[in-house]
Amino acid sequence: MNKTQSQAAPARLAVAILLSQLLQRLDRSAETTGAEQYRSVVRHLADELAQLNGDPALPRLLDGFPAVAE
Repeated sequence: MNKTQSQAAPARLAVAILLSQLLQRLDRSAETTGAEQYRSVVRHLADELAQLNGDPALPRLLDGFPAVAE
């Protein structure tokens, strides 16, 4: 049963993690990011985080991605 739960967690968080990584990259990039691209990433990430509201893994996700926590 624990094996199933540990496999479900990454699938449940996969999109949020990917978008979080992308936002971190955009924030750290020396190159200018287009405003619409940045807003699109933030909008999609906000939708994913709203779905994870109350999920016990959400605080760990936010701890791992400071730009997302902001």
